[in-house]
Amino acid sequence: MAIPWRKLRIPGIALLLIIVAVAAVLLIPRKSGDTLARCQELYDKRDYAACSRILSKELTKSPDWHEGRKLLVKAQFADNDLLGALSNYLYLSEAGDRSMKRTILDKLAAAEKDIQRQARELIGKKLSENADLDTTREFAAEFEMAVENLPGALSHLQILSSRKPSREQESRAARLCSSYSQWEKLLNELKDPPLSWVQGMKLLFALEHEDIELAGKALAEIEDISIIPEDITAKTYDLGLNRGLAVALDIALKTHNSSWVEEVLAKLELMEADEIKSQLPALVTLLPEEPRLLVLSAFYLLPPSQGLDLLVELENNGYEPEGDYYVYVSGKLDLLSQVKDFDPKYMRFVFDAPVETAWDNLVMTYMKSNPKGLLALADFVEEHGRGDDAEMMRTVAKYSKPLPKVIWQRPGVDPSNLSLSPDGKWLICTFISESSSEILIVNLRTGEETSFNTSYDFVSHYWHWSRDSNQVAASVLKGQDSVALIISTAGGKVQQPRELPVPADSEILGWMDNTNLALQAHLRDEVLLIQSKVAKVNAETGKEQWLSEFRDGWPTVNHAGELIWMTNEENGIGLDWGNKKKSFARDFLDPEFWDWFPDDKKIIITDYGMASILDLDTGKFSYGQVLDIVSPGGWADNSSIWHPYYFTFMGRSSPLVKTNLLTGKSVYSGIILPFGTPYVCCAGNIVAAACAGDFGIQVYQMP
Repeated sequence: MAIPWRKLRIPGIALLLIIVAVAAVLLIPRKSGDTLARCQELYDKRDYAACSRILSKELTKSPDWHEGRKLLVKAQFADNDLLGALSNYLYLSEAGDRSMKRTILDKLAAAEKDIQRQARELIGKKLSENADLDTTREFAAEFEMAVENLPGALSHLQILSSRKPSREQESRAARLCSSYSQWEKLLNELKDPPLSWVQGMKLLFALEHEDIELAGKALAEIEDISIIPEDITAKTYDLGLNRGLAVALDIALKTHNSSWVEEVLAKLELMEADEIKSQLPALVTLLPEEPRLLVLSAFYLLPPSQGLDLLVELENNGYEPEGDYYVYVSGKLDLLSQVKDFDPKYMRFVFDAPVETAWDNLVMTYMKSNPKGLLALADFVEEHGRGDDAEMMRTVAKYSKPLPKVIWQRPGVDPSNLSLSPDGKWLICTFISESSSEILIVNLRTGEETSFNTSYDFVSHYWHWSRDSNQVAASVLKGQDSVALIISTAGGKVQQPRELPVPADSEILGWMDNTNLALQAHLRDEVLLIQSKVAKVNAETGKEQWLSEFRDGWPTVNHAGELIWMTNEENGIGLDWGNKKKSFARDFLDPEFWDWFPDDKKIIITDYGMASILDLDTGKFSYGQVLDIVSPGGWADNSSIWHPYYFTFMGRSSPLVKTNLLTGKSVYSGIILPFGTPYVCCAGNIVAAACAGDFGIQVYQMP
């Protein structure tokens, strides 16, 4: 019996809905996000096979679903399906995602040889199907390096070089090969590699191993540098600039890069002598006609006489040194100091450069060991208007008397001050360092030395002796307090230094007699001394007697112990004894140093080195010779002083002379002092000099 339609309607509708729902599930694609979440859940549960199966199926439908492919690679890693992971990674890498490269390379490097073989075949198959997969080929090169197969890596890098050079991987390959001969062998075994690539790779090996000799060797094989990539050329130049200038210059010349050539030559000129000597021959070979290299050859490679002749030849052909001529003239003078025969033809440009100190070696060498050369040099100097200097040179060259006797010396020291007692029996000096000072007193009759270690700050660089030579004093600071430091030598015994408190911000002018010191106290603004006043202080009791108020001018104490003020006046200078004043006309005077003649009737005043004599009786100034008076205490007699002779042509002083300030005549002592000796003092026929270095301190007894 048939069932009525009415009875079937409701169940039928329900069944239809079920069928539609099932169809929807089967026919409507699941969203990728849902699939990814489901597969991630499977991955987290370590069901890697199911995760991989679902993702692989989905990727056949949507191959560019990169998120799913990345998870698939991870699942295949976890499921030890390295080849499957490799295939999917290569797809990702060509799409631009290389985030998993390091992981897969490490896993391939650790895999068994058979897996590595299959991986190589897989990569090769992909490249045979599409040779334009440059990212895959670059990975292939990295894979071969990871498994230590350099020939395989180089074959891929060679192919890449024509389309998309991988300098990073080429450099890595070069670093992995430790032997240059092996590197050459590997390159030569490649099938028809481009010559430009092979030569570039040889240079690259030298760069990566920072081997300048190999760079030079590789560079020598290259006839046309333009075939080498510019980045390799630039890096080779930089390596040469820092390791071997010949390579840098070779690159610069082959690339016709004039700025590089100039940079190489400039760097060479700044090098130390030993570096120049080692690098210069190869540079001259590359640029045999370059005057600057020939000049350096004259200075550093050739014998001195040949070097000088080469310089003359260059000058005759129009060469002129660059800049201020200092380096050129210094080098030429150094060569001259090494030859016996002086010739004026070698002296072109020497007066065109501020090279006072550059004369030192030449003149000092000639004075000490080449009298013939010194006489010839004297003629040259005289021709250039330096007659007095020439005469002194001739005097030194012809000196034949016995040299003065050295009665005490201490080589290799650098004292901060130096002073002889008036009777010539005692020498005192100070060695000052940042944290302490040493006072040394020497009995010149016995050679006995007494020293004291102190921590005083010395206000001035002078020790002042009493007229009877029994006491010596210096101005020091003890903390913030001004102190006169006094040492007694009475009875031939050196006593411990004693401290005498003195007015604040004061320093010793000298002894007014054997008991009393004259001290100058200063009044300053924020920077400059503006006024001063003088006190007479008893060296035993410390009793003070002020001899003036603050005033302008310079206080002086003459040999008789009188206080005389020197002042600048509108038309000259003035002298004020307190009970009388005198003015002396002078166009201009800016006293740098002054001292009273022993008879107190004249004053020597130096104004920027030019010494003038003021005669108090006549009121006239006389004498204008340049004197290098380096410290007070150099009087040999009532009119003569000991001092280093000042060569005006070189601005330096050296020969120790006794100059009569009234006649201007100088007598050479036979002693050659180091240039720039800062301390010379004397007492009668005893002369002491000091200079840093080997000379140290020397004390002479003059005939």
